This record gives sequence, C-alpha cells and structure tokens, in this order.
Amino acid sequence: MTYFAVATSSAGSATSLSALLTVNPAPPTIATPPASQSVPLGGSATLSVVASGTAPFAYQWRKNGMPMATASTSSLSLTNVQATDGGSYDVVVDNPANAPASSAPAALVVGTTPVAPGILTSPVAQTVPSGASATFTVVATSTNPLAYQWRKSGVPLSDGAGVSGASTATLVLSGVGPAQIGSYDVVVSNGTLPNASRAPA
Repeated sequence: MTYFAVATSSAGSATSLSALLTVNPAPPTIATPPASQSVPLGGSATLSVVASGTAPFAYQWRKNGMPMATASTSSLSLTNVQATDGGSYDVVVDNPANAPASSAPAALVVGTTPVAPGILTSPVAQTVPSGASATFTVVATSTNPLAYQWRKSGVPLSDGAGVSGASTATLVLSGVGPAQIGSYDVVVSNGTLPNASRAPA
C-alpha cells in the first residue's frame, strides 16, 4: 500500500513523495501437529494438522517420508486400513512466504483384530397389500467386506421365487401373499467373525 502526506497552511498545501509499505507474509508454523493413533484392522483413521501464519496454506502429507498423491488438505482420512497402511505420517505446510514447515511425525499402528459387525440401521417391520412388494434394508459397519444372509423365521433365504437380494444389504419380496407372512432378520458377518450381528424386522 502507498502512503503520502499532505501539508496545508494559509498559503496553500504541499504533498509529499509517496512511500510504499510492503508486508511480507508470515511463514507457516505448526500449531497442532497430527496425533499418533492405533486403529483396528479395517477401521478408519483421520490425521489432522493446524497451521498458523499467512493464508492460504498448501499441504503435502507424507508416509515414511514419501509424498502421498492427492493428500493435499489439512486432514488425511484413511478408510478400511490394512497392515500396509501402518507407518509414520507427517505433513509439510507451505504458504506465500515460501518457507515450508514440517510437522512432527505421527505413528499409525494398525491392529490385527478385525472389527465385529455392528448394525447401524435395522430393517423396519411393514404391512403391504397382497401382490405388492416388500423391501427390507439393513445398514451395518465393520471390517470390510461384509456378508449378509437374510432369513425368514430363522431359515436362510435364497434368491428366486419372488425373493431377491437374500445375500445383500437389501431384501426384496415380490408379489407377496400369505406364504410370505413371517419374521425376517439378517445375519451380518465379515468372514472372520461370522454371525456376529442380527437385525430382526
């Protein structure tokens, strides 16, 4: 920004030469580094950094010292983590001052115990007219991949004869009649921990 002074008196006024004020951007500093954490196999992890200085900031996350592609925001999210995701993570923060700052490394430890399936949203009981369709849906979370087995009155269902999606998160019954009346539930497993969760409808 340019500043100048104007002096006035009864005889008139005079303007000084202009003086240019330049403010250099403050280089980035790491206010809050990412925190080390331990997550189970198949779980999720989020590493975050808070930087101070003059915005805007540019971020580059690194794993074991190597830059990670597309990891260029203040938070790094990892889902369905596997043993190979374990390691040391840090982030380099830069800004217009062109004096990048590196965070302290954070250790990500991946456990070997998978997460047992859990039901987030259970199927809902319903009443439909004869000949219509009925749809049951379950939302579950766990170590991927999840496996589903729908049952009627405790008996496993299979696709066919008006039944579809017997091994998916959504069960569809078509052309329902008296024979389809009953109690439906779903068994959710992840291979390692079978039959861990049931959701009745």
